[in-house]
Amino acid sequence: MHACASKGVPPLATSSQVVRKEPQSEGVRGRKQRKVLVIGDSLVHGDKVKNISKGLNRHFDVSLPSSVLTFEDLVDWVREHVDAELDCIVMGRLFAPHLRDFDVEGAWEETRLELLGELLRLTESYKTPVVFVVVRGEKEFLRRILNEERVVTILECDAFNPSTLSSIVNDVINKRALFVSPKNSLEVDEGKIKEFMDVWSNTYDLHMGRTRHYAVMHSLLTHFASYVRDVIVDLGCGTCTPLSFILGDVIAPSLEANPEKKVKIVCVDMSREMLTKGKVRVLDTLSKYNLKGRVDLSFLCSNIFDFDLSLPSNSTALATYIIHWLKDKEGFVRKLAQLLSPGAYFISVEEWPLVVTPSSHMKEDFRDAINSQTTPIDILNQFYPLLRSYSFELLESKVEPIDDNHQMYGAVFVKR
Repeated sequence: MHACASKGVPPLATSSQVVRKEPQSEGVRGRKQRKVLVIGDSLVHGDKVKNISKGLNRHFDVSLPSSVLTFEDLVDWVREHVDAELDCIVMGRLFAPHLRDFDVEGAWEETRLELLGELLRLTESYKTPVVFVVVRGEKEFLRRILNEERVVTILECDAFNPSTLSSIVNDVINKRALFVSPKNSLEVDEGKIKEFMDVWSNTYDLHMGRTRHYAVMHSLLTHFASYVRDVIVDLGCGTCTPLSFILGDVIAPSLEANPEKKVKIVCVDMSREMLTKGKVRVLDTLSKYNLKGRVDLSFLCSNIFDFDLSLPSNSTALATYIIHWLKDKEGFVRKLAQLLSPGAYFISVEEWPLVVTPSSHMKEDFRDAINSQTTPIDILNQFYPLLRSYSFELLESKVEPIDDNHQMYGAVFVKR
């Protein structure tokens, strides 16, 4: 018997349920549509209501109950819809608005935990993944479900955009599991990340070029050219390809127009192999544009958190495609606030959702290893507010698509 029923909690609804099926689209690029069950579709946060299915029904064959069910009816409904063709279950804040009025402490949480157990049991033979959407602050609940290996993704209903959910669910189905949480609870091994980067340095540029990441980065950095100052620090510089775009498009013309002007650049990365390739690329770019002697260049092999600089107001900090590698997002922003003087700029170029796409220059096993060590963050709804909380003011932003599944977010902040 359901735990809440045993405590004398009245049923949430009495109904012989009919299944409401969302209108189907033609799918993505002609592929057979993936089957997704949505349980707890409406999410209430403050005075806002979001529907999980809104971000899914254009790309998936979505099924969801037509109204609130009793626990037993809902389990029966799930049992009827679970089969080998089911690709994913997306579960929202089920029952919370209803059980909150009952005088049973923790009843709705226990209900959701019991339902999760039933879902995992019913789908055990198929290993169907479960995506959970929670409310910020549910720390205890998060702790209790994180040990379930098939609960592969957790999203905050007040911090995610339903329009991005289809890409995230698609990643989950394709075993590219994402975890989005303000505390970034996954354990990240810095040594392993460094090892990945050392190995990946040989094909990194080829992969980023093949998957259009560099083309979109180049476009965004060109758009933000007016924010490049005379002192630049490239945080997590990698192979320095984005920096080379700035050198060719912005710094070279500026130095040519001002013969007495000089520029200082500091490149920081914890991977010595990446840094070595970055140094070669930057020196080649300086030679190409006859900039040698005009640029004071330094390379630091260091964790972003473990070096000290004092950057003047006429400086620009640059970070491209690094935030998902950092477990301590707030620590990074705090470090950035310490580095930059008031009036200095911060240019950020990051992708969301994070989709590590295999290519001829990155095999699936290596991609999976990378995914195991990244902690993505919603750029618009989580990362930018975090920057603002440390006195960074957004001056300009621009979003460009990388492909059908994700976008590149560019922004310029000024330190106040």
